[in-house]
Amino acid sequence: WLTFLTTLSLSSCVFSWVSLIVDLQMHVMVFNIITGVVILIKFIAVASMMGEAIGQEICHDVLAAPGDGKCDSQSCKDKCASKWNGTGFCVQSYSNIHSCNCSWPCGGKE
Repeated sequence: WLTFLTTLSLSSCVFSWVSLIVDLQMHVMVFNIITGVVILIKFIAVASMMGEAIGQEICHDVLAAPGDGKCDSQSCKDKCASKWNGTGFCVQSYSNIHSCNCSWPCGGKE
């Protein structure tokens, strides 16, 4: 009987350890599934907000330089502000020939 009881208690001990390991693996699997679902929900939430974040594009135009090729910076700024509601600056394109470059956020006047 002693051998039988020892074998029985040893087998029940092994069974309880195996049961514990399987139970622990189930908990880990459930935790991994829950973690995956949470990550997926966060990804979907961030992806749905991406349509709202649109970068602003800058439009450009080259205007004739006020002052017979000699660009006056204030006249260039005023001309660009009145035509495109933007900012203008003088640029020398060729030797002693200037142009008025105008930049503004696209979406306003185009």
